[in-house]
Amino acid sequence: MSSFQIPSTKTFLAGIAALAAASPAAAAFIVIDDFTETQGPGAGWSLRGSSSVSVETGLGSVLGGTRAVSADWGAAPDPRAGLRLYTGTRFNGPTGALMYSAGAGTPFTARLTYDAGGAGLGLDLSGSDAVSVLFDADHVGFRTPNTLELILSDATSANASSSISLGSGGYSAIGWTDLQFDLAAYATSGIDLTSISSITLSYTGDYSNDAFFDTIGIVSTDASTGGDSGAGTSGGDDVVAQAPIIAPLGLMALGGLGMAAVRRRRRR
Repeated sequence: MSSFQIPSTKTFLAGIAALAAASPAAAAFIVIDDFTETQGPGAGWSLRGSSSVSVETGLGSVLGGTRAVSADWGAAPDPRAGLRLYTGTRFNGPTGALMYSAGAGTPFTARLTYDAGGAGLGLDLSGSDAVSVLFDADHVGFRTPNTLELILSDATSANASSSISLGSGGYSAIGWTDLQFDLAAYATSGIDLTSISSITLSYTGDYSNDAFFDTIGIVSTDASTGGDSGAGTSGGDDVVAQAPIIAPLGLMALGGLGMAAVRRRRRR
């Protein structure tokens, strides 16, 4: 009858390494903007029809250090329409949010641009999976579809875009939703994903539409290819990687080995 052999320390550690290698890949997330920092007075700022551009610099938590916000109000903007940035908690949402409010008039188009103040991000997105936008709206597609567009430009000023259309008529509230732009679609567009100089997010809402943007970021499956900003700001290095997770069956196996080893020692 064969006896149970207690694995050596070397074999035991090799087993752990094999389990870790077989576990899901680590995930990385580069924060583009979480709207918790502003140069505006107090806890944020408001941009209305009387002004159309706001540029904030020196923002350590923003990719490239600069956030440029612009608005195309159309021919007859509603005086109640505007963009508002809250660095605190608003409307039961996460801390920090940008609010789009169309008022009762014609919807307008708002744009967020990140380009390190014109110096270029120097960002490598070739190993990244998607650009993620945490988004909420009181309604989408009430009269016209809401459109969210992501525009990427490379070092040669070539650009490519893709859009997400929200709603197609009728009142529909969506709640906080993680909208993702698949970067695989940009890989075949002709732009150089290894040298992205600017990222622009454009949103056209609906009549009487209030919408909110929270964290915008870059998602990568492998932390080693998460990309890095050439702008030299803390925003570009704000990568949070999850440690590899050992599969539950592997943990059970390791636990079984440990218990068997204890029983073996007691018998001796």
